[in-house]
Amino acid sequence: MPPALDFDVLMMIFAQVLLDGSHTTDYRSLRSCSLVNKKWCEAAIPILWENPFILPPKLSKYDPEQHQEEDVANWTKSGKIIETLLRCLSRMELEQFHKDIQNKFHHNAPKFLTVSNHSTFAYPKFMRSLSIHGLYQSSLSWFNSLYDSPKKTQDFTFSDKQEFIDLLVRRLLGLYVNHGVRFRRVTIGQLNDLNVMLMFWSNSLFSKEYKVLFGSLQDLDIGYMKEGKVAEMVESWNDFSTLTSLTIKMSTHLSKILASSRHLKKIKILDGRTQSILPILSLPTPSVALQSITFKFVEFDENDPWELLSSFTNLEKLKLINCWIHPDVDYEAKKIMGFKVTKVKFEKLKLFVCSNPRSSGMSIENEGKTLLVQWGVLQHAVVVSENLESSKTRIYHEKLDKGIEVDRIEHNLYKNYMKQINKILNTSKTPECLGKKE
Repeated sequence: MPPALDFDVLMMIFAQVLLDGSHTTDYRSLRSCSLVNKKWCEAAIPILWENPFILPPKLSKYDPEQHQEEDVANWTKSGKIIETLLRCLSRMELEQFHKDIQNKFHHNAPKFLTVSNHSTFAYPKFMRSLSIHGLYQSSLSWFNSLYDSPKKTQDFTFSDKQEFIDLLVRRLLGLYVNHGVRFRRVTIGQLNDLNVMLMFWSNSLFSKEYKVLFGSLQDLDIGYMKEGKVAEMVESWNDFSTLTSLTIKMSTHLSKILASSRHLKKIKILDGRTQSILPILSLPTPSVALQSITFKFVEFDENDPWELLSSFTNLEKLKLINCWIHPDVDYEAKKIMGFKVTKVKFEKLKLFVCSNPRSSGMSIENEGKTLLVQWGVLQHAVVVSENLESSKTRIYHEKLDKGIEVDRIEHNLYKNYMKQINKILNTSKTPECLGKKE
């Protein structure tokens, strides 16, 4: 018999299960909780449906040949999410959607839509996050499920599938509008060879009739969006004043987004050069609020204005991932660059991370190791030196005599590495350890 917990307490416990929001096992656990009884179901469903299209990490780059049968089977079932949402349409809306499909595809259209207009919960109103990649894959799975044989979809051209999914996505976005949804997080993930399909129907996202869905965004990940689509997004959504976290490629439109992002605390920039990135980030609006900066696949050069780092007076976390120094930069220029970086002082820095493959030239395990480690330690930060090809990492801190090797951690780095440091310090203070030192 399950424990008799208050409903609010159950909600808090279930929310804690998905704190990281990315672990397949945690979602499975929460789904199991929803089957215990009615009360547990009512507490779990709103949390499960905050982001129904989230991709399991190992399926984020979908390739059936690289995954186990169970993974592929579970992913195929994702079309059920679409079917569940369509049950939330009124009978009139569902009939209109069916008509739109029939009018567009005539003899190729499915002869029936086996979706009743009854749902146990008003599922759309629980949604807070939208994964575009997950939405697309679920839509495609549902499209395929309408036919009992893959051969029956062969009459559909590539363009037909695009248009079918576009009609479906527009119908779902309209459903979200009617339920008063305001997305807090939107992720446009890497679609690999499916990018061409995204280019076709993503116009729906930037249509004025759906703009209200994206007016309160707090977390926006457009790291894999092409430049032209970023321009459309900026023109359509326009206001990014509620944004607190942004992942983006270096873009000519970055300054426009940052101009209205007065509360932006976290930014991750993919690709680009620090020569053009730092001047934009150091502008008054973003620089004052920023607490976390991540550069990934960013190129450093000898003329980069590293002194602008001093603009980030509230910076707590700085991460350099797969970054490199331009190959034309000679040894002396690298020394000057290192001096410029380490001359900057941060009052609030807690975490400095440098992650690179072993073969990379920009790693604190190579020539700049001692200088950068000492600099990070002097900032009173936890310094993390990662080799991305290894499950181990080295961490440094002012409380430690030297760096220590620990298991590499994926989430909440500062909190978890500080636990490791304190554990080592507490162990070294035990009577047994003190006796051994004597």
